[in-house]
Amino acid sequence: MSKFLKVTGALLLVLIIVGTLGWLNRWHLAYGPIAALMIAPGSDVTFEELAPMDYGDEAMWAALPWLEREPSDGGPTDAYDASTGAADVFYIHPTSYMSSAAWNIPPAEFRDTRLLEAVMLPDQPRALNACCRVFAPYYRQATFYAFLTVRPDGYEAIDAAYEDVRSAFLHFIDNWSDGRPFIIAGHSQGSLHAQRLIAEEIMGTPLESQLVVAYVPGYVVPTTPSTFVCSEPNQNACILTWNNVRQSHWLPDVIHKLPLWDDGGTTRDVEGEFFCAPPAPDGAPEVDEGYTVYHVPDNNLWPNGISGRCEGAFFVLDEPVDPDFAAFPMSRGWLHVYEFSHMWIAIGEDAARRIEAHQSH
Repeated sequence: MSKFLKVTGALLLVLIIVGTLGWLNRWHLAYGPIAALMIAPGSDVTFEELAPMDYGDEAMWAALPWLEREPSDGGPTDAYDASTGAADVFYIHPTSYMSSAAWNIPPAEFRDTRLLEAVMLPDQPRALNACCRVFAPYYRQATFYAFLTVRPDGYEAIDAAYEDVRSAFLHFIDNWSDGRPFIIAGHSQGSLHAQRLIAEEIMGTPLESQLVVAYVPGYVVPTTPSTFVCSEPNQNACILTWNNVRQSHWLPDVIHKLPLWDDGGTTRDVEGEFFCAPPAPDGAPEVDEGYTVYHVPDNNLWPNGISGRCEGAFFVLDEPVDPDFAAFPMSRGWLHVYEFSHMWIAIGEDAARRIEAHQSH
């Protein structure tokens, strides 16, 4: 019995040590070996065989101004009506596909990603419903693992996803825009595609004169000469970008090695610093206070819910942060999923200000 207790005690001690080390290194494990084991697609894909999407089919759109009861409709007050507005929004949703079954989500599963329908669409494009009509395509987004790997399949999956975004945007321009001013909005994977779309299809073309502004948070934006980041509150044809973290945070190595678009295609070789350029706080430029947070679960606004400032490439929030606004970090203190909701009213105010400036040209 004594030997049994000794063996049992030794095993428990080993489990405690391993468990403690695993807990302390949980984010390293999650973005490293666990992701490779759990969500890495196992098969190669010939991306050239993906048939073009038909964006004339309204079922290929998550939001259109004339569709009733779609998730981006509504808001905390009667002012939010997705069917009206002085401008249009072309919104590119972030990654909601975490599967290892394929490198790109099959169209048959577009409406099966509850994260998109229940959280992303009600949160992000809703911030612009008060000013604008919202157009949001489904697209064959790259699975989450494509952003963690250096395998060529990951790059190709991202490029294939972009081709859908590009096709949807051109359909929007050719059939529904009618020369109206428009805003580009995206988050995370959507922000990467938005950067490329702006560079390839908008800047330096007649569409540049229609671009009010672009909101591309949740992804790194390199400080290259071709990046048009807003420097004035009334400026048009420029982008705003931010990545929210708590003062105490841990970021996985992947945040510094994310795939980026460059003139030659998708790469990780763009060097240099990254921009942090969020919208001004509520009431700016007259008032420099905090940001009103949108709490999606109960459709409520929380004035002065957060405040903070840019420090290097990141927007660092002042403490304390309400647990409701930081409950689901991407890693310790990395508040990736809240980047729209943290600045919800400020985004709408910024858009209205820049639309007014655009109309006065």
